[in-house]
Amino acid sequence: MGNLDKRPWTSVEPPEGPVERAFLRRIALGESVAPYRLLDLVTGVIPMEGGAILTAAGADAHGHRGLAAWLRDSESKWNEHSNKGAGGAPRVPLEQSLNHLQKLTAQANRSPLRVLYTKAGTRLSACWLEDDDVIVDHKAYWAAANSLEEAGYVTAVLNTNVVLDRVKDLQPVGQRDARDFDNLVWTLPIPEFDAAEALHVDLAAAALHAAAVAARVGLPDVAHFTTKRRLIRDALVADGVAETIERLVDALLPP
Repeated sequence: MGNLDKRPWTSVEPPEGPVERAFLRRIALGESVAPYRLLDLVTGVIPMEGGAILTAAGADAHGHRGLAAWLRDSESKWNEHSNKGAGGAPRVPLEQSLNHLQKLTAQANRSPLRVLYTKAGTRLSACWLEDDDVIVDHKAYWAAANSLEEAGYVTAVLNTNVVLDRVKDLQPVGQRDARDFDNLVWTLPIPEFDAAEALHVDLAAAALHAAAVAARVGLPDVAHFTTKRRLIRDALVADGVAETIERLVDALLPP
């Protein structure tokens, strides 16, 4: 359980027990993503094999005894505590909830290079990931990149205040802050990366430099992820690369 979990799951004991190594994967949460740097990952059970989500019965049929026991415990708790339909059964079975909108099985075909960015928050944080074994949680978005330069280019655009300024008038306002920044960013006319465009190449190079700066920032283990993001942003400003990227993205996007 994490500090972002909601009731009733904050009071439900998580399933325990040995699980086959093949189903243990590192997971990038939304809070794992910082500007130009991936923060701490967690380890979780991913009941996926051959591009399909396994149930307890399916795991048992495939001979995965540890996973089957773990899933039986999980399914029992899900059936007890999840939202119920008119007949008293869960509105959505556990395996369908795990794979909402196929966001899990979409990662069965591994991508060696991905851009990750946050789903929540008052501004976006984005970085790239060069590890195809990591699963991305539903609290973060991801997209495969064709090259490190393309990944840097997209990451640079997403991390800027310029993008926020371009969409702020379109954002609905919640109880405290403007919302839906994560979706509105793609309403902007962001050009696809083109290695023949000098501006795109300059942005990619600046992003690679920003990643090197971000990697050198000392981050206290006990600090909240929002504090870690702020420390990285402060370092990028102090280095001067943040201003460079803002200027380049301002030139990239129409006013």
